[in-house]
Amino acid sequence: QVLNLLRQKSMRSLARRPCFGSSMSCPCTLRFVQVSHVWKRLAGNVAVLFSSQFSHLFTYSRSHMAYAACPLFQMSAQLRGHILESVARKVYSKTYPHRRISNAIPGTYTNGSKRSLTHAVYDWQCSEKRVQCKSGQLIWSTPSKSWAVLFHHIKLHLLDELILVLYTPTKLHFISHDLKLGLSTAGARTACLGHVVFFRGPVRTAMWEDALGTILQRIESNVNGCKKFAELQNSDAEVLEAIASWRMSWGSKTSELAYEGVPMISMSAVAQALIIEQLVYMLDKHLRPASVFSPRTGHTAKYDWLRDDQLVECKSAKLLWCRRRQYWYCVFQQVKFSNFDELLLALYSPIGVHLLQFGSNFGISNSGDKSDAIGRNLRVSAPV
Repeated sequence: QVLNLLRQKSMRSLARRPCFGSSMSCPCTLRFVQVSHVWKRLAGNVAVLFSSQFSHLFTYSRSHMAYAACPLFQMSAQLRGHILESVARKVYSKTYPHRRISNAIPGTYTNGSKRSLTHAVYDWQCSEKRVQCKSGQLIWSTPSKSWAVLFHHIKLHLLDELILVLYTPTKLHFISHDLKLGLSTAGARTACLGHVVFFRGPVRTAMWEDALGTILQRIESNVNGCKKFAELQNSDAEVLEAIASWRMSWGSKTSELAYEGVPMISMSAVAQALIIEQLVYMLDKHLRPASVFSPRTGHTAKYDWLRDDQLVECKSAKLLWCRRRQYWYCVFQQVKFSNFDELLLALYSPIGVHLLQFGSNFGISNSGDKSDAIGRNLRVSAPV
């Protein structure tokens, strides 16, 4: 229904993958590309793309191999974030038993409507302090040839205490942050998206254990105010209980079961977006063999690639379930229409990646004062 709405509103369906295929010996790599073809109807012809053309995009990464046995791995980054937050709150309460811990006060949105508890601007209260918990995964960065961890969306004016959960292949490390170490801005987006905290291990250190040791040594150094107050094995009973509890929730179950075993589901949103962008780039080149293509130069480019004289931008979104209103929807975020000539939309769903060419103002929402800094959103939902 979401795809039909997108197609009906002057959007052109360029390609689709109807199915991810059945299991194979390497289920998280080639299952995505096992489907033998992608259809594209152009001038009455159908172009056929074979799986061998995409297999290199889904080879096992160093991060994937490190986390393969972790119980937190085969789930979406969003669900994992909720689980780590709930574990962190329990660990925090046990570490500081004499502190008065309570739920956050949800407050209201800028339009005056009430926020739900899950959408509060911080995570819990400790006496009168607002505590925000952020989790980050230690991952291998190919461009920098190092292991690194990023904690983002840290809005300093909305918290009094910051707790970081460093998620590694074997353990969770719980850190009380001093609001200084590793803190940096996110450029023009800082005002609306917040700051980031970034730690990186030594360059060309292939073993994640060695890189983690360096990062923790920096965090626990006496020259800063950070403190690691606890650690847990990923297989600890508290972690497994939190996983079971969140999987039992109906809203989580609906979407998580739909994506169970689907390739890329365990990746971060950033990693998913990069792979889908590469896939769409290959499709675009295949479908327009007479055109001249040039990839963007650097990560600061305002578009994704150049096709002839057209600046092309690719935005991807995941099909999600709204528990409160009970419908499926997708949101393509941070679209800056002044930066490109053509917009390609890639919808990531449990049955495949669907590519469409944007051609109307349908679904565009205004982010108020944020629009100039981060762009606009394109939201499409199926009937309730």
